[in-house]
Amino acid sequence: MRDAIVASINLNLFNEHSDRVIMANIAQVVNVLQSVILTEGDKMIKTPTYHVFNMYKHHQDSILVSSFIKNDATKEEYSLPSISKSVSLDKDNKLHLTMSNCSLLNDYALDINILDYPFGKVSGKLLTEKMTAHNTFENPNKVYPIDFKDYTITDEGIKFIIPKCSVLSLTLE
Repeated sequence: MRDAIVASINLNLFNEHSDRVIMANIAQVVNVLQSVILTEGDKMIKTPTYHVFNMYKHHQDSILVSSFIKNDATKEEYSLPSISKSVSLDKDNKLHLTMSNCSLLNDYALDINILDYPFGKVSGKLLTEKMTAHNTFENPNKVYPIDFKDYTITDEGIKFIIPKCSVLSLTLE
């Protein structure tokens, strides 16, 4: 799960700077650090990093939407923003919000204002587990995205709680 959070933070950064970052690739794909898949003989498993890449695919060929988040720094060993996010509008006029909560201690309540984008439908995926959780050949779905429905649509946008050590992808339409 730690690798999934790192992937999410980096993908958010790449998307936030898409005016300068034209292309980015993952260097390790199979059976190495931060792999998206692991193999053993004829067996294959998807890693948490795989699931993050799948959750972020909607940003590709989409338009970056200006966004802001008031963010607390983690109170853990290193100081960095707890919430990382990115927002894009795709060719089908769907708004995609992806974010991660790298705090190992705190869930965060978010009250998101959505300006100039009327929506009535929300779908989401949540990837969350303990930081050290990982998929194994014995338990290939230990870390797997689940449907996220714990949100409230408000007059101004959407409210929800993002759990600690998680990656969340929301689609508004």
